[in-house]
Amino acid sequence: MARISRIFVGKRRYVPAEEVAADTTAPVLSSPTGTKTGSTTGSGTVSTDEGNGTLYYYASTNSTETAATIKASGESQAVTATGVQNVTFSGLSPSTSYFAHYVQDDTSSNESNVVSSSPAFTTDAAASFAPAWAMNATLVQSLQGMS
Repeated sequence: MARISRIFVGKRRYVPAEEVAADTTAPVLSSPTGTKTGSTTGSGTVSTDEGNGTLYYYASTNSTETAATIKASGESQAVTATGVQNVTFSGLSPSTSYFAHYVQDDTSSNESNVVSSSPAFTTDAAASFAPAWAMNATLVQSLQGMS
């Protein structure tokens, strides 16, 4: 029995899936950054050479992390283009130094290299506010001194 390897419909050629070369090339990440944006937030960027799949990112106090930890502990977003990917970190602790960690899986489940920002970024100190009663007591004392 003859095997049909290609089918032509009009001028288009259709190739069976088993003849299409599988993607075995992992994405390559580079230029990781991490920056504070507040006392509990940060942002980061990383560059990728593959415009598909999922980017996983995680801010931790460790200078290195494994891909498994980043995927399990961090957040993720779809990658739709090559080049710089922008991310945000939330739920961080005030006055704490963090490293930004990144790993990407392409749509063929090829895992990229893990990259981490260096140096660390340090979130701002928590804002301190005087309680309303303390401000009112000071105002009352000031007004009493004026009479």
